[in-house]
Amino acid sequence: MLQVSEWPDLPFEPWRPTKETLHRYTQVIGKVRLALSPFEPEWANVPLYVTARGLTTSPVPSGTGTFDAEFDLFDHVLVLRTSEGGLARVALRGAVADFYRAVMEALAGLGVSVHVSELPSEIPDPIPFPVDREHHTYDGAQAVRGPVGGGPGPVPAALRRGAAGAGPAGRDPRVPHQHLRGVRLPARLERRATVDRPAAAGRGQLLSRRSPTGRAAHNCRP
Repeated sequence: MLQVSEWPDLPFEPWRPTKETLHRYTQVIGKVRLALSPFEPEWANVPLYVTARGLTTSPVPSGTGTFDAEFDLFDHVLVLRTSEGGLARVALRGAVADFYRAVMEALAGLGVSVHVSELPSEIPDPIPFPVDREHHTYDGAQAVRGPVGGGPGPVPAALRRGAAGAGPAGRDPRVPHQHLRGVRLPARLERRATVDRPAAAGRGQLLSRRSPTGRAAHNCRP
């Protein structure tokens, strides 16, 4: 069994600028998935899922086919693939405004038509994606070290960040919801999660809390 002492050091402040930018990159894709995916119980159609290389949407319906989007945090690229064999790549770099424009152009080039909400969710003083040039830092080394961490995968590495005491006071450090919004955690971690407010539905997020009965309860509301 993996011991806490085996997890790599993951100081939060050095990768905060990259985290803030990457957070908004992932919200762009979360909004796309939300706009095109049919509703599923507990908003299971919204989160991004952990992969060996980063995060993915899983298949998203588009017309008579599907596509998916994967953040490859080793090659530092968003990979878009369609069920018709289409392929496009968007580099993970630069201002959120440029990334948003490149993603929408790439989707259009693949024949995916979508209109999304352009305002980030659950972010203080949100800036619409098309005009956000404030968040422009993407350090590839920090991106890998943050969500992926060079260890056993994105979730344990991010848990290491919480265990270091960098999380908000009163927050369970084992569950880094504030830093991996949009990531669907394994059920065993969801059952242990505690949050201080419900997740807003349709925002690429899945948060959990423990109900009075001891069972995991998912809070999602419009």
